[in-house]
Amino acid sequence: RNPWDSESENPLSRMRWATFIHWLEQEASCGIQQTYRRSVAALLRGVKLWRQMCASPEQAEGISLGLLLSWAFPSSSSANIAEMLSWLALNELESIRWPSPRLIDDEERKQLERIFHKVYAKGRAAITADDIAGGDFPDRQTQIMTLVDSRLARHVFGDKKIDWPTFLEHMCEMGCQGHPSVTRVRNPEGVCLARCRRTALNFHGWLSETPSEMEVERRKVVDALEAEVVAWRSGIGY
Repeated sequence: RNPWDSESENPLSRMRWATFIHWLEQEASCGIQQTYRRSVAALLRGVKLWRQMCASPEQAEGISLGLLLSWAFPSSSSANIAEMLSWLALNELESIRWPSPRLIDDEERKQLERIFHKVYAKGRAAITADDIAGGDFPDRQTQIMTLVDSRLARHVFGDKKIDWPTFLEHMCEMGCQGHPSVTRVRNPEGVCLARCRRTALNFHGWLSETPSEMEVERRKVVDALEAEVVAWRSGIGY
């Protein structure tokens, strides 16, 4: 049995001392190699002594991953432990992140800008879905440049006003970023991606808005690791 198994929702729940000590006792008695059994026996004695003499009231509640790392690297500061935990979190995020959507180039942007200002806006700061569908009385140029009908335009934009960044965001090539501030993109496979920023982990990437069950579990691990990173970085990790 893995001593980290737990019925708790938190994937990084602290391991009970009794569970950890029992596991060490089993390994010290039943380990295959003699050198391994001796090493575990020494660790067991050290753990019991540390618990009696060094454990804080919080640490007496159980053993955290950060605490184990501090034992493995005794000269590490709280900041070092936080960095190690952030590596683990980033590794989880890298396994579920999607490739960053391409930002359209200047030529694509200029072409859409001409369409917005000369065909639709015509001096206005914002347009409507009806304008994109050609308006009530479209001229010849507007008819040629019109890309969608009114029903589709209303389905995409609704009744709200459409400014230049919003137009750029929706009318650029599918799966691309119309401008650097875009927060949501639907890729060619039909997956909706959302920009994700985790400042504590120094992570900036794109994740699915409809994660699989496996991805949901990985995100829970990332959330728990991020909380530990913040705690250790603040000097209150245990």
